[in-house]
Amino acid sequence: MFVNTLSSFIIMSIGGYYVISQKMTLGSLIMFSQYLSMLFEPLSQIAQAIVEKHSNKGILNRIDEFYNYNEGKNLILESNNKDNIIEIKDCTIYTENKEKLLEIENFIMNKDNGLYIIKGKNGSGKTTILNLLTQISSPEIIKKNKKNSVFSFSKDFIESCSYLYNPVYLFEGDVKTNITFNNTENPQYLKEIISMLNINNLDKKINFQNLNISLGEKQKIHLARVLYFSKEKNILLLDEPLSNLDYKTKENIKNYLSKLKKEKIILVVSHENLFDDIADKIYNIIDNKIFEERKEVVE
Repeated sequence: MFVNTLSSFIIMSIGGYYVISQKMTLGSLIMFSQYLSMLFEPLSQIAQAIVEKHSNKGILNRIDEFYNYNEGKNLILESNNKDNIIEIKDCTIYTENKEKLLEIENFIMNKDNGLYIIKGKNGSGKTTILNLLTQISSPEIIKKNKKNSVFSFSKDFIESCSYLYNPVYLFEGDVKTNITFNNTENPQYLKEIISMLNINNLDKKINFQNLNISLGEKQKIHLARVLYFSKEKNILLLDEPLSNLDYKTKENIKNYLSKLKKEKIILVVSHENLFDDIADKIYNIIDNKIFEERKEVVE
């Protein structure tokens, strides 16, 4: 765009001089400037496409992983204890670069509804746990340390859960369509969600070329989408749900989850302490190990 604008200015300046000097007709100058715009317009579009590709690289990689994932490597494991939805014992999780990320001696979640939190520093492995449970990450990064080591979850886990993951994916269109994908079977439930999240611009058109949406708005839309489609699900996985949100909205989410946890199993990854007083269990990742912080239920 800079080259296009600068070139037009230079051509018109030089052309204007030649017209005044009667070395070029005005019609020739106009024709030449039109040829110039025809040349730079496709170049500008190509440049814009390249910029969009790089800006969406993380999303494109995630889509590629979904389409090309080797089905034979999926974790299709059923725990011997049917009362547990997740059971991890004596396992080590590595990064894709083969570096040790997290040691798990005993991480068990039963089928009781409630709110469970995994806390830890950035890069400690919180999100990796969720990605393994939802089979986004390859099970090849798991090493079983003992003969009786276990990394398992119930067979219906994937079908029973909704996952708020990162990065946030939106598409051009209005806010409502980004939330519902034109599925409006439950308008009352949608109204409840958008009221809780303080979303009051459902008709707003999202434009990526002239970005007109903030990080907080993107997070609200993504969270509203996951909650909307989790109506009939039993398990809700939330990866940093409070990112970029204002305090009032955070409090609304806390109050909403404190009620919702009576109906679902909610597993939250967060570095904030807002949910601590309504959590049924809190797990902390410290020095590459995960510890249960509290067992008693807080009402």
